[in-house]
Amino acid sequence: MDIALTCITHDPSARLLPFIREVKDKLLKLRYTKYITVSDQTSEKIIEELKMCGFEINIVPKAGCAAARRAAVRFMQGRMHKYYHYCDFDRFLTWLHDDIAGLEKVEAGLKGNDYLIIGRTDYAFGTHPASWRQTEEITNKIFSLQFGQEVDITAGSCAFSKEAIPYLVEHSKDSMTDAEWPMIIHRIAKLPVGYVAIDGLKYEEELNRSKEDEDSVESWMGRVSLLYVISESAMGTGKKSKEGNA
Repeated sequence: MDIALTCITHDPSARLLPFIREVKDKLLKLRYTKYITVSDQTSEKIIEELKMCGFEINIVPKAGCAAARRAAVRFMQGRMHKYYHYCDFDRFLTWLHDDIAGLEKVEAGLKGNDYLIIGRTDYAFGTHPASWRQTEEITNKIFSLQFGQEVDITAGSCAFSKEAIPYLVEHSKDSMTDAEWPMIIHRIAKLPVGYVAIDGLKYEEELNRSKEDEDSVESWMGRVSLLYVISESAMGTGKKSKEGNA
C-alpha cells in the first residue's frame, strides 16, 4: 500500500535527538516516504538528524500545534501518494520503539476508508497521567456520541487518503484538529471514516512528558480547557458549515 508518513515537531533544545538516534535504523528501514514539518525554532541538530533519517523537511513559523498540522497537510498537496499517515513526532518515536507491527494495523484500517482515526488500546491509554486520562475520557465520549461509534480521538495520530486532503485544507480552521479533521471528512466530505487502536501510542514519561503534565491545578485546568475546545469542535464542525449555507 502506498502510504507516506507525515509528522510535526517543535524542538528548540534538541530534546528528541537521543530518541531519534535510538530508532534511527528503524526509521531508515521504513518503506514509507517520510515528511516532517518543523518549527523555525527547531534545533539544527534535529533537522540534520532528520535529513539523515530520510525525511523531507518543511520549516514553518512556530504558531501552535493546529497550525503545524495544517501546514503538514498543505505540504502533502500535489504529491502522488495514495494515503498519508500523520503522527505527532514524539508519539511516532514511541510507537516505532515499541510497536512497529502496529503500522500494519493502520494499513489494514485504511482499506475502504478515506480517513482513519488512530487511537489507543486500553493498555496504551492506561499509561497516561491521570490528568490526561480523566479529561480525555470525557472528550472521547462526547466525540463518540457525535460520531456514532466508540473511539479514542485524542491520541495525536490519524491517516487519510489523497482525496481527503482538499477538504482538510479548505475547512480546517479550529484551534485543535483532533476532532475537527474526522468530522470534516465525515460530515462535509461524506467519505468513509474508520478506527483502529494501537498499543504503540502509549505514554513514556521521558519522551512524551511536557511541563504541563505535573499533578497541579494548572495542569488539570489546562487539560480541562483542551477538553472543552476539542469537544466543541466535535459538536460544531460540519454543522456550522451546513448552517452557514442555509
